[in-house]
Amino acid sequence: MIYLIDDSPMDALIIQNGLETAGLEMAYFESAKEFFSKADLSCAANHLLVVDLVMPDTDGLELLQEMAEMKIGNPIVIITAYEQSYIKVALELATNWGLNMIDGLRKPVDIEKLVSIARENGVN
Repeated sequence: MIYLIDDSPMDALIIQNGLETAGLEMAYFESAKEFFSKADLSCAANHLLVVDLVMPDTDGLELLQEMAEMKIGNPIVIITAYEQSYIKVALELATNWGLNMIDGLRKPVDIEKLVSIARENGVN
């Protein structure tokens, strides 16, 4: 299972369609607040978390910091429309916080790359 946290329903729909075509399941959360209130983190140990870096209210970096404080060990991929240097800094920060950062992808997300990352991390 893949948990996607992204404020763009259109981006989520595109990603979901691509993942479902590849035979993967995805749950979508439109905000950090929705993720923490609705995601079943007790049985999500093998879920891949895909986090948008730029969101209103709680942005992706704040969300990653909260995940680090909660000691979430899931593999995490960040996504953003911002340039690669922003992704690099975010990956370094989150890794230093102790998170299991796998990669950072620019939007529009390369679905084949995301599917490959998911499968490499045990998501079927």
